[in-house]
Parts: sequence; structure tokens; C-alpha cells
Amino acid sequence: MVLKFLEKLSDNYLELLDDKEDYNTVINVGESPNTKVFQAHSAILRYRSLHFRNELANVSKDKNHIKTLYLKNISIQHFEIIIRYIYGGVVLLDNHNSSFKFELMFIAYELLFDELAKHLETHLIETEAHWLRLNFTRIYQKIFQNDKLQELQKWCNDVVVKHPNKVFESQDFSSLQENALVSLICRDDLQMKEVKIWNHIIKWGIDQNPGLPTNPENWSSENFLALKTTLRNCLPHIRYFQISGDDIIDNVRPYKKILEKNLWKDITDKLISPNRQVSSIILPPRIISTPKLPNRNTEPFSAVINESHAAEIASWDGFTADSFWKLCNKQKHLVVVIKVKGTDEILGGYNYVGWDYPTSLYKNCNDSFIFSLKNCAIQNSILSRVIKPEHAIKCLDNFGPLFSGGCDLLMSNNSNQDRKCFCYPYSYEKRIRNDSTFESDGWSYFSAEEYEIFQIIEKDEHKAFIYYQKSANIGKANGTFQVGCCYENGIGVEKDEYKAYIYYQKSAEMGNANGHFNDTSGTFNDEYCYHYGIGVEKDEHKAFNYSQKSAEVGYSGGTFALGNCYEDGIGVEKDEQKAFIYYQKYAEMGLASGAFNVGNCYLYGTGIEKDEHKAFIYYQKSAEMGEVSGMSGATECYRNRIGITRDLNKANYWYHR
Repeated sequence: MVLKFLEKLSDNYLELLDDKEDYNTVINVGESPNTKVFQAHSAILRYRSLHFRNELANVSKDKNHIKTLYLKNISIQHFEIIIRYIYGGVVLLDNHNSSFKFELMFIAYELLFDELAKHLETHLIETEAHWLRLNFTRIYQKIFQNDKLQELQKWCNDVVVKHPNKVFESQDFSSLQENALVSLICRDDLQMKEVKIWNHIIKWGIDQNPGLPTNPENWSSENFLALKTTLRNCLPHIRYFQISGDDIIDNVRPYKKILEKNLWKDITDKLISPNRQVSSIILPPRIISTPKLPNRNTEPFSAVINESHAAEIASWDGFTADSFWKLCNKQKHLVVVIKVKGTDEILGGYNYVGWDYPTSLYKNCNDSFIFSLKNCAIQNSILSRVIKPEHAIKCLDNFGPLFSGGCDLLMSNNSNQDRKCFCYPYSYEKRIRNDSTFESDGWSYFSAEEYEIFQIIEKDEHKAFIYYQKSANIGKANGTFQVGCCYENGIGVEKDEYKAYIYYQKSAEMGNANGHFNDTSGTFNDEYCYHYGIGVEKDEHKAFNYSQKSAEVGYSGGTFALGNCYEDGIGVEKDEQKAFIYYQKYAEMGLASGAFNVGNCYLYGTGIEKDEHKAFIYYQKSAEMGEVSGMSGATECYRNRIGITRDLNKANYWYHR
């Protein structure tokens, strides 16, 4: 028979902790002026902690037979939890927030209390998931500093593989630790095209070697060896044989020297002869999940057009044929978008070959199409590809855009007037308006309320840099600022952080260039340079001063940075109330991330009295403006009754947005 009276034993040991007579060890915790002396007993410390056993073995007793230990990097509040755990096996966390528990977990691992650390890790995952999501970037960067945090690393990676842009497109991607990167790219369920993974890996590797030239054609053997060494743990996880031939040629071949010769031979052999057996290991393709969507046309809208490539030619101030030809004559790769008067229909078409004036000729085109976008009038978006390419496009001097000889989509002169636009199916595969709009003569008539034309342009970073530089040379503050951005990020020019700083400073000094342009972003980027030591020695006090200047003239980035300075004590004494004030100003500027930060302040009582309902309101505002972190906040509020009645349907809605 075994009887255990552990609770009483725990109480007795905690009483011993408070006994000031028989101690033989002093532990100084914190840094001046925030320090506290704890009195302890070496026997208990040695047998409860391997860390303290090692420390005590290396310290001599003073004349009073006391050993003194120092823990400068641990807060007093955290050590009060630790010392009670050592003596009584008791941990009281009810009055501490998630951030406190997260830091306590790291301290527990540092002091080799794996039992406590593992319990805290599980607690964070199971009960503090909302906080982890709201502070995801910071959490993700830190957890990979400790290899023991396997469960938390897996939990975060389960999020990232579904939403890879959280990491791969973040500003901090270049500073991501290698073990974090490897843990992601080895996952079979990473939801990203293989060529994009390759490009991100190359970018990360180059950023770890800042001395590498911009163009790999100019690299020496030593340059390729440096990159290969940096990426030695990443390269084995790339699915080379799942990358298309064009992407191999355009993206992989420039860096083929970082691959083993046999692997590159096998890749090229497979391109030439797909069924050929190779000796290299062929990793399976990644498992790309296909989300189940509501009833909707699943055909891709276009394999050519996306928002990042479209540059607007004109937002029309007239509906005449003359205004159309003046801007669009002989322009190629054009997208027409029409808002139909009296309905909510959006119609349009893509013309690869353009219109030529003045002719009455058809233009052959295999790549054109017309479309209507999903709305209340049309349940599903409609894509209608050309079926008679010889009559795909027609040019008439007294008409605007005209798709096909049969007028599948046509805008005549003064297209905003009654029935001046037509649809009559002929050269394209299907109608783009409801059947009910077609009259007995087979035509569908309408008027244009508004229309725009866009041109697809090829991205050219070097040309962009040249034009920004021309703008800077004639004294434009915004052009000067953009040149700084190019130098900082190596956009169209070799990366040079010192030059970036110089241009940011020039932009800030211009302030009101030519008496009509006020650019405060240069001042904000001076703050950014001093804060991170970009091109100039790191100086947090100067970073704070530039943030203040930028905020004073109403620049949103400076306002947010100033709030951050006050919250974390960067270059100024920590003041959470002022931090809240500036976060609130940032939110009032209509910025989603600002609303999210105010929600955080209300949730955790940072600079303002804790108010979960107001936290919910600001998370909801942030979510409605498209902020992903705000959506996570709204999800957790609905799910866990934080400031709002529990509603799992709404929680599910925001989670899947």
C-alpha cells in the first residue's frame, strides 16, 4: 500500500522558500534598475534543475558560505513563477496573458525544465491558439530558435502550408532561419507551385550572401559555390521533375551550377525524353488541395490576365469613337471592361492584336475572348473564347471596341446613349448576356454607364528603375524615394543599402519639392534605415525622431512606427498609453492593420483599459477591410466568446476567408 501526500509536501517546501534563515544561495534576477534578490537552497536547486546544478558547480562560496548566481536576461515576474515551480511544483498562470506564457516557455527550456516547457507549449496550442494566430509572424520567427519546440513548430507549419504567403511573401522572409525554411519545403502539402518554391529558395540563399552580383551570368565559380553551400539543406527537397520545361529553362538553368552534375543531366534528359529512366531520386508531386466552392463556373477566367500585370490606359471621360481611337490605336494586349447602364452587369473582352485606324478590316486572332462577370443578374461568370479567329476583331473608324464581324460585343459612337451597344453571337463560342435580353431580331441592346480599357504590359524592373532615376534627377521627391526602394531591395539595380539610405534622406529633405509635392515617406524610411541599420549605423533614438517627424505631417507609416516605438521602448521611454493613441490614429486613417492593432490593445489592456467587446469590434473592422490578422481575430472572438456571443457559423466564415 502506497500513500502519497504530495500537496502537503509542496506546501512545506514553499514555506521553506519563504524562510530567510537557512538559505545558502543568492540569485540576482534582472538588470539594473529592475532587479530582485532571491534566497534559495543549493540542495533543492541541484536536485530539481540540471541548469542550477551546473551553475552551482562553477561558483565558489563567499566568506559567509553563500553562493551567488546571476540571471540577467530573465524578468522578475517570470522567475517568481520558476522558483515556485522548483520548490512546490506549482505554477499559477491565471493572471498572466499569452505573451507572458510564451516567454515563460522559452525560459523554462533555457533552465532545462522540459516538463514545464512542454506543458506550456501544449497549453498555448490548445487554449491560446487565437493569440498565436494574431501574432503569427513574431511567433514563427522565434520558435525555430529552439529545436525542442517541435509541436509548436508543427502547429505553425500546418498554418503556413495552407497559407504560404504568410511567410514566403513577408518582409522578414530573408531573415527566416534555415531550419524553419527546410521544415516547410520538405512538406508534401505545401500549397505552392514548385517553381515558386525554387525562386523563393534562390532569393533566400542570395540574401544570405549579400556580396553576390545581381545577374548570375556574371557569377564566378566561387559565387555559385557560396550559394550551393548556403542551400545545401534546401536543394534536396525541391521537386525538380515536377517543374515545367519552360520554368526549368527560365528559372532553374541560370543556377544549374549549384546542382550536382548528375542531377542536372537527369533533369535535362527528362525534358527531352519524359519516359526515360534516371538515377536521381524523383520526389512525389506536392499534394495541392482544391477548395470546394459554391456553384460557380470553375473554368479559369484567363490564363493570360492577372491584376499584377494590368496597367490602366484610361478611365474614360467620354464615350465617343474619337476618344477610343486617340488612346488605343495600334495598342496591343487590351482588356475592355464595360458597366451596363441600368443593371449591375460587367461585360468585357480581351484583344491580343489590338485595333488599327482607319480600316474596315478584320484582324485574325486566336487568343481573344469576351466575358461577363458574376453578379446578381448572372449567376456564374461566363468566358466565351473565339471560334472564328479570322473574324475575331474588327476595326471601324466610327465605332469603339468591336469584337467579331457579327458584333459579339460592340460599342458604337456615343456608347452611353440608348441602345448604342450590341451583342450578336457569331465569332465567339457563347452568349455573354442572359437569353432574355436578346430580341426577336437576335440582337441584345444596351448602353454603357462606364467603361475602362487596360493594357497588359511586361514587367521590367530595370526600366522601372531608370524612370524612377529620371524622376529623381529632375527633383521629384517621390521619384527619389522610389530610387531608394530600388537600391534597398535590389529592384532593377544591384542592391546597395547605403545608396538606399542616401536617397531616402534626400526624399525626406525635399519635403515639399517644387512647392507642390509633399512626400513624407522619405522621412519614414529614414526611420526604417536607422531602426534596422540599413546603409547607416543602427540608432533607435534617431529612428524614433524620424518616426515622430513623419507622424507629425500625417504619414500613416510614421504614425504606426511611432506607436511601435512607444509600445516597445524603441529610442524612447516605453509608454503604452501613447502607443495606444498612435495606433488609434493609424486606425482612423482607414488602415486595416491599424484597426487590428487597436483590437490587440483592447484585448490585452495595452495602454487602455481591457475591453473584449471593443477588441472584437476593431477585429471585425479590420477583417471587413481585408486584413488577414483581423479575420483571425474575428474568428477567435466568435469561437471563444471574446467580446461577442459565440457563433460558430460566423467563426467558420472568417476562418475560410
